[in-house]
Amino acid sequence: MASIFDLTNSSGRLVTATNVEQWRVYAGLIEGLPTQEMNRTKVERAEQEAIERWGGPVILIPPNEQPVPWNSDRPYPFGTPSALPAIGVRAHFTSSEVDPLAMSSLTIVWFQEDWAPPVDASVLAAIRSVEWEARAKVFEI
Repeated sequence: MASIFDLTNSSGRLVTATNVEQWRVYAGLIEGLPTQEMNRTKVERAEQEAIERWGGPVILIPPNEQPVPWNSDRPYPFGTPSALPAIGVRAHFTSSEVDPLAMSSLTIVWFQEDWAPPVDASVLAAIRSVEWEARAKVFEI
């Protein structure tokens, strides 16, 4: 299986990103401000699309949502202005097992400011800390 990038997690397991998808989070937002409500939907959709593409399990690395200034003496009419990082990323990881006839897989969803690679350092740390043995799906090959 072709590798997009490899990393070793905190338990010493080598995991390989075999599929990576990226998109501009607000590509369809023509006017107005992003809101917390909109962002919740975008995050849920990113997780759901990962399941539809590669099956489960899926882990979300919680995005760092930032308030968006609203300069008015009245509330923004469409929700609470807030923004996710600009780029959404879904990566499907696999790892070989001790048994040469088994593999495991896990999909991770995250958001970062720029296209990957590189992957944000905080995201890499979160990916490395995932308890692979407890979270990944094992399958025979």
